[in-house]
Amino acid sequence: KKEVKIVGKGTLSFIYVMNKTKIQKYYKIVSKSKAWNAYTGDNIPKKYLINHQFRKPDILLTAKSGKYITLKPRNEKSTRGTHGYSVDDPQMHGILLGLGPNIKNIKIGSIKNIDLFPFMGRLLNLKELPKVDGNIKSLRQVYKDILNKTGKWSLAPRPVSGSNLLGIFSK
Repeated sequence: KKEVKIVGKGTLSFIYVMNKTKIQKYYKIVSKSKAWNAYTGDNIPKKYLINHQFRKPDILLTAKSGKYITLKPRNEKSTRGTHGYSVDDPQMHGILLGLGPNIKNIKIGSIKNIDLFPFMGRLLNLKELPKVDGNIKSLRQVYKDILNKTGKWSLAPRPVSGSNLLGIFSK
């Protein structure tokens, strides 16, 4: 009979220990690795959104930047990119260049990828967007906006003549 069940590979793996009295034993073993971070079920950071009593693993492994969790040796020729690394890791931050009539000529720091969807929706002046985790407020400083007749902000209708309209977002 298996003592543990491992679910997932890549950037996250869930370890379920069949005999709950042995969770600490297995945690001590896996927490020695420098390739990942290990958390016991009650110590999983909230940012992972794994707090449901039936989904929460006994041990969570999260791969460190550039690492891949697997039980089998990987064939380097078949290695592909993956997603799911921590957004807190600066190596996972990206660069976005924007150009257009409603983008200011500024450089800002890192942004969350989840904020891009509402940002693009606002640039396209879409009236209704589905509810998402992203927040338009983090990119508010990027918009060129004007006050409309109702006193609410809206996107500038056209470029301001003679201005450089390149907005640069980077680390």
